[in-house]
Amino acid sequence: MKTYGSKHNLSAPIKAFFILFIGLSVLFASVTEVQASSWKKVNKYGPSDRYRYGAAYDSTNKFVLIFGGKDGPGDEYSDFWKWDGVKWSEIITATHPSNRQEHALVYDKDRKILVFFGGWQSGTTNSYQKDTWEWNGQSWKEILKKGPSARSTHSMVYDSKRKKIILFGGTDDKKCLGDTWTYDRKGWRRVANSGPPGLLAPSLAYDVERDQVVLFGGFNEQGYNGDTWIWNGSVWTKISQPGPLPRMGAAMDYDASSGVVVLFGGIVGYWPNYLYFDDTWVWNGKQWTQLKISGPSQRANAKIVYNEKTKNFFLFGGDDPKASSALRDSWIFTYKK
Repeated sequence: MKTYGSKHNLSAPIKAFFILFIGLSVLFASVTEVQASSWKKVNKYGPSDRYRYGAAYDSTNKFVLIFGGKDGPGDEYSDFWKWDGVKWSEIITATHPSNRQEHALVYDKDRKILVFFGGWQSGTTNSYQKDTWEWNGQSWKEILKKGPSARSTHSMVYDSKRKKIILFGGTDDKKCLGDTWTYDRKGWRRVANSGPPGLLAPSLAYDVERDQVVLFGGFNEQGYNGDTWIWNGSVWTKISQPGPLPRMGAAMDYDASSGVVVLFGGIVGYWPNYLYFDDTWVWNGKQWTQLKISGPSQRANAKIVYNEKTKNFFLFGGDDPKASSALRDSWIFTYKK
Protein backbone atom coordinates (compact mmCIF):
# COMPACT_ATOMS: atom_id res chain seq x y z
CA MET A 1 0.00 0.00 0.00
CA LYS A 2 1.57 3.30 -1.07
CA THR A 3 1.77 5.81 1.79
CA TYR A 4 3.15 9.35 1.78
CA GLY A 5 5.27 10.65 4.61
CA SER A 6 5.57 7.17 6.15
CA LYS A 7 9.17 7.74 7.32
CA HIS A 8 8.16 10.21 10.02
CA ASN A 9 5.86 10.39 13.01
CA LEU A 10 3.88 13.47 13.99
CA SER A 11 5.88 14.43 17.08
CA ALA A 12 4.53 16.52 19.96
CA PRO A 13 6.35 19.69 18.81
CA ILE A 14 4.92 19.32 15.30
CA LYS A 15 1.43 18.75 16.69
CA ALA A 16 1.84 21.88 18.80
CA PHE A 17 2.90 23.81 15.71
CA PHE A 18 -0.21 22.71 13.81
CA ILE A 19 -2.43 23.75 16.71
CA LEU A 20 -0.72 27.15 16.84
CA PHE A 21 -1.00 27.52 13.06
CA ILE A 22 -4.72 26.79 13.16
CA GLY A 23 -5.12 29.50 15.78
CA LEU A 24 -3.17 32.00 13.69
CA SER A 25 -5.17 31.10 10.60
CA VAL A 26 -8.40 31.85 12.44
CA LEU A 27 -6.94 35.10 13.76
CA PHE A 28 -5.54 36.52 10.52
CA ALA A 29 -7.67 34.94 7.78
CA SER A 30 -11.16 36.21 7.12
CA VAL A 31 -13.48 33.88 9.05
CA THR A 32 -17.16 34.46 8.42
CA GLU A 33 -20.26 32.50 9.24
CA VAL A 34 -22.36 32.34 6.09
CA GLN A 35 -25.73 30.94 7.09
CA ALA A 36 -27.02 30.80 3.52
CA SER A 37 -24.26 28.40 2.39
CA SER A 38 -24.98 24.78 3.21
CA TRP A 39 -24.03 21.12 2.80
CA LYS A 40 -26.69 18.46 2.23
CA LYS A 41 -26.16 14.71 2.20
CA VAL A 42 -27.51 12.81 -0.81
CA ASN A 43 -29.08 9.49 0.17
CA LYS A 44 -28.25 7.76 -3.09
CA TYR A 45 -25.48 5.19 -3.51
CA GLY A 46 -23.64 4.17 -6.64
CA PRO A 47 -19.88 3.52 -6.82
CA SER A 48 -18.31 1.50 -4.03
CA ASP A 49 -16.25 3.19 -1.32
CA ARG A 50 -13.11 4.82 -2.72
CA TYR A 51 -10.69 7.73 -2.82
CA ARG A 52 -7.89 8.99 -5.10
CA TYR A 53 -10.28 8.72 -8.06
CA GLY A 54 -10.66 11.14 -10.97
CA ALA A 55 -13.72 13.37 -11.46
CA ALA A 56 -14.95 16.04 -13.85
CA TYR A 57 -18.16 17.77 -14.96
CA ASP A 58 -19.44 17.00 -18.46
CA SER A 59 -20.96 20.36 -19.40
CA THR A 60 -22.36 18.99 -22.66
CA ASN A 61 -24.45 16.20 -21.15
CA LYS A 62 -24.83 17.83 -17.72
CA PHE A 63 -23.51 15.18 -15.39
CA VAL A 64 -20.56 14.44 -13.11
CA LEU A 65 -18.15 11.71 -14.24
CA ILE A 66 -15.81 9.69 -12.05
CA PHE A 67 -13.28 7.04 -13.00
CA GLY A 68 -11.28 4.53 -10.94
CA GLY A 69 -9.75 5.13 -7.54
CA LYS A 70 -8.93 2.75 -4.71
CA ASP A 71 -10.69 1.37 -1.64
CA GLY A 72 -9.44 1.02 1.92
CA PRO A 73 -7.78 -2.41 1.54
CA GLY A 74 -5.93 -1.14 -1.55
CA ASP A 75 -7.92 -2.54 -4.48
CA GLU A 76 -7.88 -0.26 -7.52
CA TYR A 77 -10.77 0.26 -9.92
CA SER A 78 -11.30 0.89 -13.61
CA ASP A 79 -15.06 1.46 -13.44
CA PHE A 80 -16.67 4.57 -14.91
CA TRP A 81 -19.73 6.29 -13.40
CA LYS A 82 -21.99 9.28 -14.00
CA TRP A 83 -24.17 11.28 -11.61
CA ASP A 84 -27.01 13.10 -13.38
CA GLY A 85 -28.19 15.04 -10.34
CA VAL A 86 -30.73 12.40 -9.37
CA LYS A 87 -29.12 8.97 -9.65
CA TRP A 88 -25.86 7.12 -10.30
CA SER A 89 -25.36 5.02 -13.46
CA GLU A 90 -22.33 2.94 -14.43
CA ILE A 91 -20.98 3.43 -17.95
CA ILE A 92 -19.85 0.10 -19.41
CA THR A 93 -17.34 0.14 -22.27
CA ALA A 94 -15.26 -2.57 -23.93
CA THR A 95 -12.12 -0.43 -24.02
CA HIS A 96 -11.04 1.90 -21.24
CA PRO A 97 -8.00 2.90 -19.15
CA SER A 98 -6.68 0.21 -16.83
CA ASN A 99 -7.33 0.15 -13.09
CA ARG A 100 -5.94 3.36 -11.67
CA GLN A 101 -5.62 5.73 -8.72
CA GLU A 102 -4.15 9.23 -8.35
CA HIS A 103 -4.81 10.05 -12.02
CA ALA A 104 -6.50 13.22 -13.27
CA LEU A 105 -9.66 13.85 -15.31
CA VAL A 106 -10.79 17.11 -16.87
CA TYR A 107 -13.48 18.03 -19.38
CA ASP A 108 -12.65 20.11 -22.45
CA LYS A 109 -15.97 21.88 -23.06
CA ASP A 110 -14.93 23.28 -26.45
CA ARG A 111 -13.90 19.92 -27.92
CA LYS A 112 -16.61 18.16 -25.86
CA ILE A 113 -14.26 15.44 -24.62
CA LEU A 114 -13.08 14.12 -21.27
CA VAL A 115 -9.30 13.85 -20.91
CA PHE A 116 -7.56 11.31 -18.65
CA PHE A 117 -3.85 11.33 -17.81
CA GLY A 118 -1.39 9.25 -15.78
CA GLY A 119 -1.77 7.93 -12.26
CA TRP A 120 -0.59 4.96 -10.24
CA GLN A 121 -1.29 1.31 -11.06
CA SER A 122 -0.27 -1.28 -8.48
CA GLY A 123 1.27 -4.57 -9.47
CA THR A 124 2.93 -3.34 -12.65
CA THR A 125 6.63 -3.03 -13.51
CA ASN A 126 6.34 0.73 -13.83
CA SER A 127 3.62 1.70 -11.39
CA TYR A 128 3.62 5.37 -12.44
CA GLN A 129 1.73 5.84 -15.69
CA LYS A 130 1.86 8.41 -18.52
CA ASP A 131 -0.99 7.39 -20.79
CA THR A 132 -3.45 9.92 -22.21
CA TRP A 133 -7.04 8.92 -23.01
CA GLU A 134 -10.02 10.79 -24.42
CA TRP A 135 -13.71 10.01 -23.88
CA ASN A 136 -16.05 11.43 -26.54
CA GLY A 137 -19.28 10.50 -24.79
CA GLN A 138 -19.44 7.09 -26.48
CA SER A 139 -16.03 5.45 -26.28
CA TRP A 140 -12.50 5.74 -24.91
CA LYS A 141 -9.48 6.24 -27.18
CA GLU A 142 -5.84 6.22 -26.13
CA ILE A 143 -3.91 9.17 -27.56
CA LEU A 144 -0.42 8.04 -28.53
CA LYS A 145 1.39 11.36 -28.32
CA LYS A 146 4.47 12.28 -26.31
CA GLY A 147 3.65 14.26 -23.18
CA PRO A 148 4.47 14.64 -19.48
CA SER A 149 6.61 12.02 -17.77
CA ALA A 150 4.95 9.20 -15.85
CA ARG A 151 3.47 10.47 -12.58
CA SER A 152 0.63 10.39 -10.10
CA THR A 153 -1.07 12.89 -7.74
CA HIS A 154 -0.87 15.64 -10.38
CA SER A 155 -3.74 18.09 -10.93
CA MET A 156 -5.48 19.27 -14.12
CA VAL A 157 -8.02 21.99 -14.96
CA TYR A 158 -9.49 23.44 -18.15
CA ASP A 159 -8.63 27.02 -19.17
CA SER A 160 -11.75 28.00 -21.12
CA LYS A 161 -10.31 31.28 -22.42
CA ARG A 162 -7.23 29.72 -24.02
CA LYS A 163 -9.04 26.46 -24.73
CA LYS A 164 -6.27 24.41 -23.14
CA ILE A 165 -6.00 21.91 -20.31
CA ILE A 166 -3.45 22.85 -17.64
CA LEU A 167 -1.50 20.13 -15.77
CA PHE A 168 0.74 20.80 -12.80
CA GLY A 169 2.98 18.74 -10.54
CA GLY A 170 2.68 15.25 -9.13
CA THR A 171 5.33 12.73 -8.17
CA ASP A 172 7.30 10.01 -9.93
CA ASP A 173 8.49 8.44 -6.66
CA LYS A 174 11.99 9.87 -7.14
CA LYS A 175 10.90 13.45 -6.59
CA CYS A 176 7.95 15.81 -6.48
CA LEU A 177 7.39 17.53 -9.81
CA GLY A 178 6.93 21.26 -10.43
CA ASP A 179 6.45 21.40 -14.20
CA THR A 180 3.42 22.93 -15.96
CA TRP A 181 1.94 21.52 -19.18
CA THR A 182 -0.90 22.37 -21.55
CA TYR A 183 -2.95 19.97 -23.66
CA ASP A 184 -5.25 20.63 -26.64
CA ARG A 185 -6.07 19.02 -29.97
CA LYS A 186 -2.41 19.45 -31.02
CA GLY A 187 -1.14 17.48 -28.05
CA TRP A 188 0.97 18.16 -24.96
CA ARG A 189 3.34 21.12 -24.51
CA ARG A 190 5.49 21.99 -21.50
CA VAL A 191 5.06 25.69 -20.73
CA ALA A 192 6.90 26.22 -17.43
CA ASN A 193 9.47 24.63 -15.15
CA SER A 194 9.40 27.41 -12.53
CA GLY A 195 6.77 28.66 -10.12
CA PRO A 196 5.46 26.58 -7.23
CA PRO A 197 7.88 24.00 -5.84
CA GLY A 198 7.42 20.40 -6.85
CA LEU A 199 4.21 19.22 -5.19
CA LEU A 200 2.16 16.06 -4.97
CA ALA A 201 -1.60 16.29 -4.48
CA PRO A 202 -1.98 20.07 -4.81
CA SER A 203 -5.49 21.47 -5.34
CA LEU A 204 -6.18 23.27 -8.62
CA ALA A 205 -9.14 25.27 -10.01
CA TYR A 206 -9.67 27.62 -12.95
CA ASP A 207 -11.19 30.96 -11.98
CA VAL A 208 -13.19 31.97 -15.05
CA GLU A 209 -14.07 35.48 -13.85
CA ARG A 210 -10.43 36.45 -13.22
CA ASP A 211 -8.97 34.27 -15.98
CA GLN A 212 -6.46 32.49 -13.76
CA VAL A 213 -5.63 29.07 -12.37
CA VAL A 214 -5.58 28.91 -8.57
CA LEU A 215 -3.30 26.42 -6.81
CA PHE A 216 -3.34 25.66 -3.10
CA GLY A 217 -1.46 23.25 -0.87
CA GLY A 218 0.31 20.00 -1.68
CA PHE A 219 3.21 18.06 -0.20
CA ASN A 220 6.90 17.64 -0.96
CA GLU A 221 10.21 16.70 0.66
CA GLN A 222 10.10 19.88 2.78
CA GLY A 223 6.67 19.08 4.20
CA TYR A 224 3.14 20.36 3.69
CA ASN A 225 2.48 23.46 1.62
CA GLY A 226 -0.03 26.18 2.55
CA ASP A 227 0.70 28.65 -0.21
CA THR A 228 -1.66 30.06 -2.82
CA TRP A 229 -0.33 30.48 -6.37
CA ILE A 230 -1.89 32.02 -9.48
CA TRP A 231 -1.17 31.00 -13.12
CA ASN A 232 -2.12 33.72 -15.63
CA GLY A 233 -1.46 31.67 -18.74
CA SER A 234 2.27 32.35 -18.88
CA VAL A 235 3.76 32.71 -15.36
CA TRP A 236 3.07 31.65 -11.79
CA THR A 237 2.74 34.26 -9.01
CA LYS A 238 2.72 33.51 -5.28
CA ILE A 239 -0.06 35.27 -3.35
CA SER A 240 0.84 36.55 0.12
CA GLN A 241 -2.48 35.95 1.87
CA PRO A 242 -3.24 33.76 4.90
CA GLY A 243 -5.69 30.96 4.40
CA PRO A 244 -6.28 27.29 5.16
CA LEU A 245 -3.77 25.27 7.15
CA PRO A 246 -1.13 23.57 4.95
CA ARG A 247 -2.46 20.30 3.56
CA MET A 248 -2.64 18.01 0.56
CA GLY A 249 -5.52 16.14 -1.02
CA ALA A 250 -8.10 18.89 -0.51
CA ALA A 251 -11.12 19.00 -2.84
CA MET A 252 -11.36 22.27 -4.79
CA ASP A 253 -13.31 23.71 -7.74
CA TYR A 254 -14.69 26.99 -9.09
CA ASP A 255 -18.25 28.26 -8.55
CA ALA A 256 -19.29 29.85 -11.85
CA SER A 257 -22.41 31.40 -10.31
CA SER A 258 -20.69 33.23 -7.45
CA GLY A 259 -17.21 33.68 -8.91
CA VAL A 260 -15.37 32.04 -6.00
CA VAL A 261 -13.17 28.97 -5.57
CA VAL A 262 -14.38 26.48 -2.93
CA LEU A 263 -12.03 24.19 -0.97
CA PHE A 264 -12.98 21.35 1.37
CA GLY A 265 -11.05 18.95 3.60
CA GLY A 266 -7.60 17.51 3.07
CA ILE A 267 -4.91 15.88 5.16
CA VAL A 268 -1.72 16.79 7.03
CA GLY A 269 0.73 14.78 9.16
CA TYR A 270 2.78 11.62 8.78
CA TRP A 271 1.84 7.98 8.93
CA PRO A 272 0.28 6.74 11.12
CA ASN A 273 -0.59 10.07 12.76
CA TYR A 274 -2.53 11.88 10.06
CA LEU A 275 -4.83 14.80 10.78
CA TYR A 276 -7.88 15.11 8.53
CA PHE A 277 -9.95 18.24 7.88
CA ASP A 278 -13.66 18.94 7.45
CA ASP A 279 -13.43 22.71 6.93
CA THR A 280 -14.91 24.66 4.00
CA TRP A 281 -13.14 27.72 2.53
CA VAL A 282 -13.76 30.13 -0.32
CA TRP A 283 -11.26 32.23 -2.32
CA ASN A 284 -12.67 35.38 -3.92
CA GLY A 285 -9.55 36.41 -5.81
CA LYS A 286 -8.24 38.51 -2.92
CA GLN A 287 -8.58 36.52 0.28
CA TRP A 288 -9.56 33.18 1.80
CA THR A 289 -12.66 33.00 3.99
CA GLN A 290 -13.57 30.06 6.18
CA LEU A 291 -17.28 29.20 6.32
CA LYS A 292 -18.39 28.17 9.78
CA ILE A 293 -20.85 25.54 8.65
CA SER A 294 -21.21 21.81 9.28
CA GLY A 295 -21.08 19.26 6.49
CA PRO A 296 -19.28 16.05 5.48
CA SER A 297 -17.05 14.25 7.97
CA GLN A 298 -13.28 14.66 7.93
CA ARG A 299 -11.75 13.31 4.73
CA ALA A 300 -9.10 13.74 2.06
CA ASN A 301 -8.44 12.65 -1.52
CA ALA A 302 -12.03 13.21 -2.60
CA LYS A 303 -13.20 15.48 -5.43
CA ILE A 304 -15.64 18.35 -5.42
CA VAL A 305 -17.15 19.19 -8.81
CA TYR A 306 -19.25 22.23 -9.72
CA ASN A 307 -22.49 21.34 -11.49
CA GLU A 308 -23.38 24.11 -13.95
CA LYS A 309 -26.94 22.82 -14.35
CA THR A 310 -27.89 22.79 -10.66
CA LYS A 311 -25.48 25.60 -9.69
CA ASN A 312 -23.98 23.74 -6.76
CA PHE A 313 -21.11 21.38 -5.95
CA PHE A 314 -21.07 17.60 -5.80
CA LEU A 315 -18.66 15.71 -3.51
CA PHE A 316 -18.21 11.94 -3.39
CA GLY A 317 -16.34 9.57 -1.09
CA GLY A 318 -12.79 10.12 0.06
CA ASP A 319 -10.21 8.82 2.48
CA ASP A 320 -11.60 8.24 5.97
CA PRO A 321 -9.51 8.99 9.09
CA LYS A 322 -10.14 5.43 10.25
CA ALA A 323 -7.33 3.07 9.31
CA SER A 324 -7.68 1.31 5.95
CA SER A 325 -11.09 2.84 5.29
CA ALA A 326 -12.75 4.74 2.48
CA LEU A 327 -16.12 6.49 2.07
CA ARG A 328 -18.92 6.27 -0.49
CA ASP A 329 -21.31 9.01 0.61
CA SER A 330 -22.35 11.89 -1.65
CA TRP A 331 -22.91 15.53 -0.70
CA ILE A 332 -24.23 18.70 -2.29
CA PHE A 333 -22.75 22.08 -1.36
CA THR A 334 -24.50 25.35 -2.23
CA TYR A 335 -22.60 28.60 -1.77
CA LYS A 336 -24.44 31.85 -1.30
CA LYS A 337 -22.86 35.20 -0.49
